Amino acid sequence: MTSSDQNKNGGAGEKLTLLRVLKVHGSEDIHSFVEGRLFIWEILHSTIRKMNKHVQKIQKELEEAKDKLEEQQHKRTRRAEVKVALPWATVF
Repeated sequence: MTSSDQNKNGGAGEKLTLLRVLKVHGSEDIHSFVEGRLFIWEILHSTIRKMNKHVQKIQKELEEAKDKLEEQQHKRTRRAEVKVALPWATVF
């Protein structure tokens, strides 16, 4: 059953799996099974949040570097214009 089929059936495949586990192993194992899935979900969710935070940090650093580069290029352009207009003037 594909994930789209599960979505259409409201997760019927997952429900059948849980029922099979319950029939074979009893209610104690179904509790462990559900807890294990929730634990894995928490790990995945936490990892995704951390990676999103890291990506945002890197994007911010990239934007700052681009702004700094643009500012430096703008200063160089202004210096070159001054040198052309006043070739005898010393501009630092």
